[in-house]
Parts: sequence; structure tokens; C-alpha cells
Amino acid sequence: MKKILFLLLLPIISFSQVSEREQKVEIRNSNQGNSNRNYVPPTLNTRPSVNEYQLKELERNRNNQTYNYKPGSNRTVILNDPYWNNWGWGWNRWNPTFGWNSYSPYFWYDNWGYRNPGRVYIYDNGKTDTIRRTRVHGNFGIQYFTNNELGGWLTFGTKTYFIMDYSRTNNNRTSVYYPSLTLDRVLPWSDRKLSDEISTNMFSVGLGKKLHKTVGVHLGLGVGREERRFRFFDEMFVLSNNGEYSFPNYKKTVFTLKLGTIVNVSRNISLKLDGDLGRGEISYGLGIKF
Repeated sequence: MKKILFLLLLPIISFSQVSEREQKVEIRNSNQGNSNRNYVPPTLNTRPSVNEYQLKELERNRNNQTYNYKPGSNRTVILNDPYWNNWGWGWNRWNPTFGWNSYSPYFWYDNWGYRNPGRVYIYDNGKTDTIRRTRVHGNFGIQYFTNNELGGWLTFGTKTYFIMDYSRTNNNRTSVYYPSLTLDRVLPWSDRKLSDEISTNMFSVGLGKKLHKTVGVHLGLGVGREERRFRFFDEMFVLSNNGEYSFPNYKKTVFTLKLGTIVNVSRNISLKLDGDLGRGEISYGLGIKF
């Protein structure tokens, strides 16, 4: 009896197998599958002409000249003042404004241990003015999320600092992507379902506060894009060489709230720990202080 049933069902089974193969061959031949290929745009010859170089040099030399006060004289002379002088702040331009006749360089350290430049300006009558400037300090580095995202982060400020970071999924996709394929067409094939492919990219900005010269806390708001793809295995190896193929599931915009801390572990190195409250992820960061 079982043999008779098998013989009766054999044509149906054979027909369904051929039908499935034909469908997959049709999809493959329709060029719906897109492999992950890196596109390198052609380079263009954008070298400027000789005359353009000469014009840039003239403009650069003209910008490097500024009016400066000459001690003991009532007239103004032009002195060569590099755009970034030896202090990196262009402070020589303050002389004609305030009438200082000479200055002496000096450094001072703020409450956070940063070495900052300063100058002591001296008048003809012997009086002095001390100008202390606090440079903008911060951190920049890399970070890793528990959902396999990689990115970078950057901060500016001392007691109160501004922070921003960006991350995206580090995908190593092995499946062939079919953007026009749908789930209702795949389910009758009874292919084995694999884990979905998820790719995200997130950008966040926020503000932080130094609780101590080595520890700060911050809060930020993030926004990004999340894409999820169905992934199946083709036992016939028609849709891909390794049997894996994928097609769209959904795309959506994601908002999240981040809470974290930055710890200065040495003079030049800092560590960052963030909690993504909206997505339930944790990130670890390593940075360099400047």
C-alpha cells in the first residue's frame, strides 16, 4: 500500500521540484541578485594651472601681512605675521588694539591639569597686564557596540563639553541580495530560514559635565536608520553559490537616548562607556585627549 501511494505521489513531487527550480532560475536570470561590490569612481584630472598656483601664492602672502604697532612710534608699519604664530593663536594682532609695547610668554595650568598658553604684556610706564587663555580641550577616538557596530566619537570643552558620535554596523554579508523578492513567494519553496541580516547607522549629539578632572558624565540624543533583511538557504544552490540569499524585510528610522561617562585614565588616554537606552545596547570607546 505504501509503495502504491509513493508511486502515485512521485509525479507530484517531481513536478513541484522542477517548478521550484524553474522559478529560482528565472529570478536569478532576471538580474535581481546584487552582490556586494565596492564601486571605485573614476579619478578626474583636477590639477590647477601654473597661473592658478601663482594667484594662490599671492593671496596667501597678502593674508600673512597684518598691521602691527611699532613701539616708540606714532606710525603704523606692516610686519610679517604668520597666520599661526609660535603660540598658535595669532595674539600679535591684539597689540595695536590695546597699545602694549612688549610681552613675555608664560604658561599656566587650569584645574583640569591642562597646560595653557599666556602672555604678560608690558607698557612703557612699567605697568603689566597678564592675559591667560584657556584652549578648547577634548577627546576623539573609536567605539564598539555590542550589536557589532563600529564608529567614532569626539568631544569639545572643559568643565562643560559637547559630545557627538557616529556608528554603523560592521556587516560581513555572505548572501546574495534580491531586492524584488517577497516572503509570499519564498515560503512555498520551504527553504530553511536563517537569521535576519540587520544593518544600522546612528548619529548622536549631547552635552556633558565634568564631575572631577578625570571623570565626566553626558547625555545625548541619537537618530539613525535600521534595515532588516530576510535570509534563507537554498538547498538547490540556484540563487547563490553558497546557498544563502536575502530579500527586504523593513526599513525604519530609529530614535534613542544615550547616557554615558568619560574617564581620563592617563594624561593622554581616555575611556568612554555609553548605554543606548532606546535600543538596549552598550558601547565601549577608547580615545586620545588633546
